[in-house]
Parts: sequence; C-alpha cells; structure tokens
Amino acid sequence: GADSHSEPVAVKRVRLVGGGEAERRRREREVEIGQVIAREIGQVIARTAGKHLVLSHDVGRVGDDLLFVMPLAEKSLRSAIEEGLGKTEGLQAVRDVTEGLVELAAVAVLHRDLKPENVLLFDGQWQLADFGIARSLAETTGTYTFRGAGTMPYMAPELWNNQTATVKSDLYALGV
Repeated sequence: GADSHSEPVAVKRVRLVGGGEAERRRREREVEIGQVIAREIGQVIARTAGKHLVLSHDVGRVGDDLLFVMPLAEKSLRSAIEEGLGKTEGLQAVRDVTEGLVELAAVAVLHRDLKPENVLLFDGQWQLADFGIARSLAETTGTYTFRGAGTMPYMAPELWNNQTATVKSDLYALGV
C-alpha cells in the first residue's frame, strides 16, 4: 500500500477464521499488544541503543478483516538466510534480535513466535515483528490467549507440554 504521503507501506491482513467471538477476541490481542508496546516504547528507546521493534502505523477493520499498516521492510531474516547471510551480517542480526528481546522485556512482553520470518530489515537494522500471539506479562492470562501456539521448530520444550511461556521461551527461539 501507500501512506498519505504516497510512501510505500506494508498492509498485513488478518482474516477472522471461524467467526466466533473467542476467535475475534484472540485476533484482537495483536492490537492490544501493539498498544502496550507503543505506550511504553519511548522509555525503552531512551534506555537502549535503538529501536528494534516494528510498530504499526495504524490499525483498521474492513468487514471481519483486521488490517495493520506497517513500514515496508527490505527483507526478512528468513530471506537473508536463504540468500546466504555472511558471518558479519549474521552476528549483526543476532545482536539486533537480542536488543529487540531486551526492549520487549523492558515493556514486559513475550513475543512467543520468534522466528526468522518475524525479523525484518529496515535501513540496515533488524527488528522484531508480528506480535499476533505475544503476551503482556503485566496482565494475567485471560480466556482469549494463544497458550500453546507458535511455530514448532522454534518453540521451547515447555511449550510443547502446554506450559506457560516465559522470557526463557523467547531466548530458546533466539538460540534456534
């Protein structure tokens, strides 16, 4: 898409699957987590070297579809790995992802789906994206959560047993 200044943006479309109220509420978690991060991020940036989290510019709804308008990334870490990521670039990616996890921890949020597809490059800096199943640690786990959700190859062993995700779960995904 394009923003009001005709600059390119990415538009993520999240369809309502199943149509039930529980599914609708779970899908809205990404909006809620985005609001938590946006509210706290100014303080985090003041204490860290830079911004390592992709925040939505705007959120909209068309019918039952949820739309996230975000900056347009150069590429994902997955595509960079497939193209052949060099040692220096790989170390920078690990450093940036780690900084992103530090920023999430500072606002008490677990990503819960950290994987190369959810790490995007903007102006030479890798940033964490896609907070669709993230969890705010400041809130108790409610009915409409994604406990046990994630991408199997990156899920920590405790998640395979439907146990609660912790900061260690995101660190496990970083290691993978």
